[in-house]
Amino acid sequence: PPLGPGQIHDANGVALAAALAEVGVIVTPARVTDDAAALVAVAARHAAEVDLVLTSGGVSAGAYEVVRDAFEGSGVTFGSVAMQPGGPQGWGTVRVHDRELPVVCFPGNPVSSLVSFEAFLRPALHGVTGVGLPRRRWTGPVAHPVDSPVGKHQLRRGRVDVDGRAPLVGGPRPPPPAPPPEAPLLVSIPLGGDPPDEGDRVEVWALADPAPHEKADR
Repeated sequence: PPLGPGQIHDANGVALAAALAEVGVIVTPARVTDDAAALVAVAARHAAEVDLVLTSGGVSAGAYEVVRDAFEGSGVTFGSVAMQPGGPQGWGTVRVHDRELPVVCFPGNPVSSLVSFEAFLRPALHGVTGVGLPRRRWTGPVAHPVDSPVGKHQLRRGRVDVDGRAPLVGGPRPPPPAPPPEAPLLVSIPLGGDPPDEGDRVEVWALADPAPHEKADR
């Protein structure tokens, strides 16, 4: 249906549900209006049947942050981690009925949300469920000099070329999501130290099945 004033398409719910399914998680989707009480009510309604509440959006430092308003002060901590994209985060537990329910709150930008899932939640959930394969990680040479801001661990979109080097795709700030053929990797630019120069080795995280030259490179 056409969007109304102030509405956007729900990219995050679909993308996160697909990512969760890859590690064996059964998702109970819920879309909530910009109302903190409504969000609390949804969590309470599903508390008996879920093991984790995962949200996206409403976690920054603005005057009106719905998720923060709903859960801050009830056991969930909100802050910023030294990662780009994906700085604003929320984590903790809330007591609903007689349960302590874990809550994880990701930022609302679609790329920030998915990068947060890859960095924080996918490894933990895979460890619990044992479903799917862990993301492959290896080190390889970066294809060109990288400008990295001080005090941030960057996870940049990239790919592997035929020489096994990792060129980056797009800039450091969260862009619209790129299709996997364009950027099937995250290139990790660690916190601290000098930005990598061409040929320096960096950690690479796969987001898709490896291409033949990736297999040969490793």
